[in-house]
Amino acid sequence: MKTIPVTKRDILPLIYFIVSMFQQENNHRQGTSSKSDMLGGYIDRWINKIPENLLFNNLLLKDKNYKVINDYFIYGAKSDKNAPDILGLKANGNILKFAEFFDNTWVPVEGMPYIEVKSFRKNQKLVSVRETQLKDDNYYVFVESDFKPDYLISMFDDSFFDKGILDSIRMSEQFIKSNNSGIITQTQPVSPFECGEIGSIGIITVIKGDDFRKRTTRCVEKENVYYVKEITIRERVTGSNADKRFDEMFEYNSTKGAYELSWNNKQLIPVVCDNPENIRIKKINKKSLIIETAGPCSIYDEQLEANRYYSIEIAEFERSSGWIEYVGLKNQYAGDVDRTEELLALLDYLYTKFLKIEAN
Repeated sequence: MKTIPVTKRDILPLIYFIVSMFQQENNHRQGTSSKSDMLGGYIDRWINKIPENLLFNNLLLKDKNYKVINDYFIYGAKSDKNAPDILGLKANGNILKFAEFFDNTWVPVEGMPYIEVKSFRKNQKLVSVRETQLKDDNYYVFVESDFKPDYLISMFDDSFFDKGILDSIRMSEQFIKSNNSGIITQTQPVSPFECGEIGSIGIITVIKGDDFRKRTTRCVEKENVYYVKEITIRERVTGSNADKRFDEMFEYNSTKGAYELSWNNKQLIPVVCDNPENIRIKKINKKSLIIETAGPCSIYDEQLEANRYYSIEIAEFERSSGWIEYVGLKNQYAGDVDRTEELLALLDYLYTKFLKIEAN
């Protein structure tokens, strides 16, 4: 995965936008609202918008003569929430629009690409797109973000780290009669960031809606689905209750390029497996499979050694949402399909045909 670091300077424009949006929402909000986030929670909810700009302009288009324009408009309650994440291209003060806003909705410009950026945190296993948002010819850029849990400290100025503040909240030891186990302690100094990096983002893949639809699992309203959560090495198998090849237990789906199986009478996200003939199922538990490998093989992007035992943990993704969506594993995404170069070639073409001419 290609990754780039993210610094305080990188996120400052986005933080400013989020704070402005928060203040405007609060100014216009009437009565009690379910959106009760304080500013910190609000920032954390919107921070994953950062790849829309950085991934393109600092990574994919780093050496190009043009940049993408992402969306920093703030919308009223009556507006459709249908803005593409990339609104167009810009070069030398000129703009090429991919969409235009009419009254309360965005309308794509004919012949221009529609690009969505889907950001997922590093600890997330699954990727999903609502059916209503999934269009066959749209481009979907899947991004993994990995921010430090205390990244917001980078926003605090030097006065926050003044030792006088720490001294003002130091408690008197007279309150502690006994503390043999060290259960209670004094507040410790808060450390500023030693380096400029607050995290990183990386591109997982670029695919089209049709690619994603074919290679993922369609879940209806409130339908739960199972998925492979983790694969770990085992030293032995106790109480073996099965002995069959992986491709005898799982059924291959050529459209998805993966193996399917019903688990506890519910859908299991199809499993991508290379050299399944080298895998034997030795034990079937309620929440896992124990396998033995006879040769080199892989499950998703996990390379498995020959002549080893592995435990495949299977977890349930509980969905309370009232919409239909397509769900897949982040390390499965699109299998043999990656349209990154296709999208970059298209953007180069649009720049050359429209913006480069105007610039000259």
